[in-house]
Amino acid sequence: MKNFVSLLLKIKVMIDHYVEDFSNSFKLLFLVSELGIKSPRDLCDVLNMAKSNLAILANKLKGEEYLVQEKSLMNKKEIFYKVTPLGKSTLDA
Repeated sequence: MKNFVSLLLKIKVMIDHYVEDFSNSFKLLFLVSELGIKSPRDLCDVLNMAKSNLAILANKLKGEEYLVQEKSLMNKKEIFYKVTPLGKSTLDA
């Protein structure tokens, strides 16, 4: 767990330092697609964002078909985000 938290903090520092001009939408897509951070709790920690704000942002991206929400097979209350092909092509552009 300590290594995971350390990794998240390093990622957050990198994001804050190198991509501060990017929108939160782009940061969210990048974190889910490239770094594999998919749970809302971890995304909130890295983005320093409240759960409610993450939900608003994720719903916007889902509406634009850049992101989809999936439920965990092990725990139906737990959700994860996944980038769609359209979202991936937006990141690659």
